[in-house]
Formats: sequence, C-alpha cells, structure tokens
Amino acid sequence: MKVKIGDYLITSNPYCYVLTKQKIRKEGKKKGEEYQDTLGYYGTLESCVEAIIEEGIRSSEATSLKMIVDEVNEIKQEIQEALKGI
Repeated sequence: MKVKIGDYLITSNPYCYVLTKQKIRKEGKKKGEEYQDTLGYYGTLESCVEAIIEEGIRSSEATSLKMIVDEVNEIKQEIQEALKGI
C-alpha cells in the first residue's frame, strides 16, 4: 500500500505501516534535494493516521484553539479523500 496525504506518505509491509514526510534538504552538498524522513512505524492504520494529525498540530503556527480545530478538520478531510481509494 502507498497512500500520499499532502507531504506525508503511508506505506505498508506485512508487519506495520510506515509514515514518512517529504522534506527538502536545507544545507550540505544535497541542498534543495527532496527526501523522505521516516516519522514512525505503526501497528494499525488508525494509529498512523492519528500520528499525521498529531504532527499537524505540533507543526502548526496557530494562535488560537479555533485555528487548531480548523487545521485538524482540514487534515482529516485530506486523509478521508486519500483513503477513499484503499
């Protein structure tokens, strides 16, 4: 399985779900190059999806609870759209 959700990619193997995030190198010889940063390994798809939401909250620049709720709802909508094809 390979499901892309924004900058995130969920892949699976017989043992777990792997969550990665697409990033761009900021320094060094490969500056500007895109790469996949592994964020975690999860036993269930549900816990992997929860990690995407949690990562979205932690990286948010929201200044109010309403802004956070709006961002979470947006992330959930993206996840639902991406998972429809599974």
